[in-house]
Amino acid sequence: MPGEGGSDSGPTVPSASSGADASSVPHAPSPSSSQPSQSSASSRRGKERIDRLPPDLLEPVVEPRCGIDGWTYQGTELEECFPPQVEAELAQTVHMICTRLATAWNYRRAAQLLESQRAYSQAYAVLEIWSAEGPDPDPTLPKWRARLARAVLANTGA
Repeated sequence: MPGEGGSDSGPTVPSASSGADASSVPHAPSPSSSQPSQSSASSRRGKERIDRLPPDLLEPVVEPRCGIDGWTYQGTELEECFPPQVEAELAQTVHMICTRLATAWNYRRAAQLLESQRAYSQAYAVLEIWSAEGPDPDPTLPKWRARLARAVLANTGA
């Protein structure tokens, strides 16, 4: 046994065969062992079925404030969360959503910007408003909302 442990960690084993063995070993047990793959598959399916956040995790959309330079998140809980280039476009877009003057493009762009900045709960809130009362929701909205719900749950540790 000690010789086997030494040969596994030693450089005498050719790297090509050890690389092939190492890559095939992690992949082989998952499909071949039926019970772990079924439980991991069922847990994956459970995660995939999450399409909405629980009501206690829903956040309201943070409304930007009007400043001398336009709409901004200064003085809100999202202050200093976004780079200036993103904040300028995002604040204007979210303002349009909050005042109910938004088009489908505004909802889509706000959710894209928020998701790109890892503000998943805010992006999810924008999609919730869009699906409930926004103009012509995107056909991919349920999948997008489910992806954001999983991201929110992953970031909250739930």
